[in-house]
Amino acid sequence: MSAVIAFVIFLLLTGPSVKKGWREQRFSYNITFRGFFTYCFVNFVLFFIPMAVAFRFEFDDFGSMVVKAMAATNAVFILLFFIYASLRPIHRIYSRQDISPNLLNAILNHKVRKLCIHYQFKYLDDNPFHYIADQLTDIDFEIELSWKVKDLSCFFLDCVNLKSVRPFDTRGITNMTSMFQNCRSLVNAPELDMSDVTLADRMFYGCTSLESVPQYNTPKLTRAQSMFINCTRLRSIPRFDTHLFRPNDLLDIVNNVRIYAGDSISKKQRIDWNLINAVELNKKEDLTDENLRRLRNGSIELLIINYRCTRAPLPDETISEYEKWMRENNPFFRIREYVDDIRYKIEFSSSVSSLSHLFYGCIHLRSIKSIETKGITDFSFMFAPRHDPEKLFGFTGCSRLVRVPDMNTSSGKNFRGMFAGCSGLSTVPNLDLGNASDLSGMFASCSSLITVPPIRVFKSANMEGMFADCTALLTKPSVEKYAGAEQKTGGMFSGTGFDG
Repeated sequence: MSAVIAFVIFLLLTGPSVKKGWREQRFSYNITFRGFFTYCFVNFVLFFIPMAVAFRFEFDDFGSMVVKAMAATNAVFILLFFIYASLRPIHRIYSRQDISPNLLNAILNHKVRKLCIHYQFKYLDDNPFHYIADQLTDIDFEIELSWKVKDLSCFFLDCVNLKSVRPFDTRGITNMTSMFQNCRSLVNAPELDMSDVTLADRMFYGCTSLESVPQYNTPKLTRAQSMFINCTRLRSIPRFDTHLFRPNDLLDIVNNVRIYAGDSISKKQRIDWNLINAVELNKKEDLTDENLRRLRNGSIELLIINYRCTRAPLPDETISEYEKWMRENNPFFRIREYVDDIRYKIEFSSSVSSLSHLFYGCIHLRSIKSIETKGITDFSFMFAPRHDPEKLFGFTGCSRLVRVPDMNTSSGKNFRGMFAGCSGLSTVPNLDLGNASDLSGMFASCSSLITVPPIRVFKSANMEGMFADCTALLTKPSVEKYAGAEQKTGGMFSGTGFDG
């Protein structure tokens, strides 16, 4: 009984590694001379003195029995302590002087279960990993940082053979600059708590094997320049909080990506800083193999187009001539065989006014995540993937399209054949058609269309064949027309059962 109580008190006095403030209390047990003598002292104070009193009053048999039992029990516990210490080695370092060859060899030979760091690095020589940077392959042990450690910059700098890092507690850390810089063998970034981090410049710079990055919580992050530069295998980056960034602080965070925020910078359109993985096309020469590969793989969150990338065929233009122009200018036509579900947001600069035939050739298109169309005036045949003279308006529709995102169409004038032939659509979003002048064939041959939100047209418009052959309509669409405008409505509901 004495040994058990003494053991518990020993753990409470020598075991806890207490982290100050809000950090949680963790227990790590280590056999040290201090702990051993504490154990003996507790036994002496609590039990040997009472036993001496017992002998004084001649409780010889009882005292002898208790002392023998205590001695045997203590011997067993001490043996168990040393066995546990040998099986669960824990290394603590309090300064550079504690970085011994034995410690470095233990790390390299995977004989460390836990490394407790109790001081802040000021120089590279203070970092134990600096001495074995070119030999370190895995961090398979637990790393525990004391409350004194706030800066992990260059923590694993130039560990070129490091393949994996076991996640460890990084709460309270404010600086992770160059933490994994040039870790060329690192494949997956570890889970880290970045809730207090303000600086992350070059954090993963040169991690050429890096393939995935977890979702980091970064409410206090103010700078992350060159954070993912030369991460050549990295295909996507989860969005994280960058609301504290200043202009240009996020430029070149990854190769071929530029991010802007706030008011217009370098005469660019305002872009959400929370989208850090983007492709920006300023001219047709930007349709490089790398950008097209990223669009094809869907490994981005935002596509920005700042030039005229699409148009309708010219009156005397042959189809081959038209498709040659589209091949040179339209990114979707270039990857048309791979366009099915567009999972990134599409934005256009104010210089783009027409989306006519935007998805020409995209016969597999099923859905679009989001598309910003503010200021666009021409939506004609936007979803017409193929020229077909036998069709009602000369083009087939995206027959596999099943979902259309909300679009800002308040500036739109030409909606001719916008959804014509999209036979997979069952409904469409509410569209602002107040300024429309041509709605002819807008929903023609949408044979699965069941319902259409109320439509309001306030100008003179051509509405001929607008709902022609929409055979699945359950009710006649509500169309509100301005009394003073003249509307052409010939064949507006032909083939629907509402044309009488």
